[in-house]
Amino acid sequence: MRTTIGQTWVMQLMIVFILLFVAYIVLILNYSRTIKVKNEMITLIEKYEGLNDYSIESINGYLNSNGYVATGVCVTKEAEGVYGGTVDSVKLEKAKAGKKYSYCLKKYQGTSITNYYQVALFYKFNLPVLGNVSGFTVKGTTNNFKSFDDDLYCNNITGTCNSSSSRPSTDTGESMYTVTFNLNGGYGSIPSQQVRTGGTVRMPANPTMAGHTFNCWGYYNNGRLTTFDVNTRVDRDLELVAIWK
Repeated sequence: MRTTIGQTWVMQLMIVFILLFVAYIVLILNYSRTIKVKNEMITLIEKYEGLNDYSIESINGYLNSNGYVATGVCVTKEAEGVYGGTVDSVKLEKAKAGKKYSYCLKKYQGTSITNYYQVALFYKFNLPVLGNVSGFTVKGTTNNFKSFDDDLYCNNITGTCNSSSSRPSTDTGESMYTVTFNLNGGYGSIPSQQVRTGGTVRMPANPTMAGHTFNCWGYYNNGRLTTFDVNTRVDRDLELVAIWK
């Protein structure tokens, strides 16, 4: 009788230990994954210099490709400068109190000409059988930099554009041209850009390709592939082609 009770007690302890171990592993994996996603979001915001078409499209593409489905509340009461985004829409909106979003973004004024951004992501603590036990918020902050922010994104963000915008919106009557990037065999893709007449292209990070080193961007001028000068003023639609060596 005592032997049976002792064996049952040991078995129960083993089950509790296994459950605690599994819970710990799941917690660490979920947290590490969310940290990785948060860091990539920060990188994309810095790479594309703020909250604009390029950064948001890239963020959503990255989240979708990694199966990110967690949601959470950005604000319990409406706050200035806080945006909510979802992985199935390229449109941000001013975060609404109590509404759940895939991620939250908050803009801060740095110096007189710079900004920095806070990113908030959510992760769920899921256990086998029990399912979702709890949820947490992971936050991170970009570096302080001069951004091309909501002035490019003003047609997609609900409400008016940033009043401090120094770049005119697309409804000013200026001609806008499309600049596309042909990676010429390189990995991934780079979103196209809309550039106003006389504007310059915001050059992306150099692409990569196995066995080759990126040399420069080029474009076809009268049928000849010509090196593209980053200071070139745009006066027509352009396709920039990656040149490898």
